[in-house]
Amino acid sequence: MPEHRGTAGDWEDLVFKSDKLGRRRVVRMAYEIVTFQALREALRCKEIWVVGAHSFRDPEEDLPKDFAARRVENYAELGKPLDPRRPGGTAGGRCRSGTI
Repeated sequence: MPEHRGTAGDWEDLVFKSDKLGRRRVVRMAYEIVTFQALREALRCKEIWVVGAHSFRDPEEDLPKDFAARRVENYAELGKPLDPRRPGGTAGGRCRSGTI
């Protein structure tokens, strides 16, 4: 069975057990649960995507095709500064005040 980040850490003791001969065995139900949880997190973070899906589509499809050409207008609509080093925008005040 392939190992992934879901099978490590806190879940490792539940996913893998030793048999009477000391061989490392996989507990299939626990393995499937952590695999689906890892898949869910990867989909939410857009590390992976589903072709043809809307919610879990390729992140390149999230921005309008002319986003770069209309950069100034788009940043203004988002309330973000063009220079990322310059503070400003709508989220800056909330983060500094600690009310995220």
